[in-house]
Amino acid sequence: MTLGTIIFALDGVIAETHEARREAFNDVFSEAGVGWHWDRACYAQLLRDSRGQELAASALIEAFLRERVVRPRHLGDLSNMIAAMERRHASLLRDRFAHRRVQLRAGIAPFLHAAAREGITLAIMARDDSENCRTLLETRLPAELSGAIEIIALKPHCDMKNGPSTYSNIATALDMDMRRCLVVESSAPSLAEARAAGIAGLMTWGLYPRMDDITSPRNLGLTTSIADAFIFLLNRWDCAPPRDLLSYIRDVHSMQCRLLYPSDIFSPASAFLQNEVNHVGLRHLEA
Repeated sequence: MTLGTIIFALDGVIAETHEARREAFNDVFSEAGVGWHWDRACYAQLLRDSRGQELAASALIEAFLRERVVRPRHLGDLSNMIAAMERRHASLLRDRFAHRRVQLRAGIAPFLHAAAREGITLAIMARDDSENCRTLLETRLPAELSGAIEIIALKPHCDMKNGPSTYSNIATALDMDMRRCLVVESSAPSLAEARAAGIAGLMTWGLYPRMDDITSPRNLGLTTSIADAFIFLLNRWDCAPPRDLLSYIRDVHSMQCRLLYPSDIFSPASAFLQNEVNHVGLRHLEA
């Protein structure tokens, strides 16, 4: 069984969209004159509190208010204001994508090129901003490549990005055998959900890593004996030549599928994985 499809999360994997979201929130708060400001530490905490779920703007605002500003029973009184902020946030975020203020992560474009040349199907999960995702690809990648990348809107497949069914539904939408798919995520809970769906995966992270619980196999739904086979970390897309990274990802897929589907036959791990991936409790590839 060989790797046929790589499914990427958008936030923190393809681009630093979380930073664009944070900046848009602060612009909304400034326009509203409410005196709120989310620095990176505050925003990172809100993301950690979500436990990997991709929350709507209104839910993040409500979480912030609940914890730091008002009592929960008063949130209903602010519903109109929160809804208006969510609409304004969506508008400001679209402007950031349209005016090229959102950057692809360093090294991801060469990797996408290399994977496409090898015949790998590429797909990106987008929650409620599939148009922003398409704008990002069209303004940052050659037309031939951007047009070949599938953008999977999550809303038809789930209410929010949470639960193994999300990943199995996406594999079905792509008409791909789950055994031939690999998910690249930016949070440990999301990685665990992909594993629960029977899909191999690895993690990468950017400005807002949610790594608090990755060192606990129990939190990932794993037994200690097989935890290392599922916890593969890729620090940066530009830490190695694209073809080497693709070889590494193929090996991650093969090793995980040996445990997920023990009766199937997978290719052996290459020398690149054996020689270049350090084992220090976690398996990871570093610059």
